[in-house]
Amino acid sequence: MRQKILFKCVETFASEPEEYGIDFVAGKRYYGELEDDEGYYINSTENGTDVFVTNEEVKEYFQVQ
Repeated sequence: MRQKILFKCVETFASEPEEYGIDFVAGKRYYGELEDDEGYYINSTENGTDVFVTNEEVKEYFQVQ
């Protein structure tokens, strides 16, 4: 079982805004799990899905808590 990591969103992020809207809201916390060392699947309570966020996007939009 993989460890869940708590992230704080530091800047509002949307991977596919035209399809799903906003995925993560600045100032809120979300849980994620590492996927193949390329990024994380982070649970979006905003749209009800797990969103894949690349390592580069994680560095830009999130802080590990």
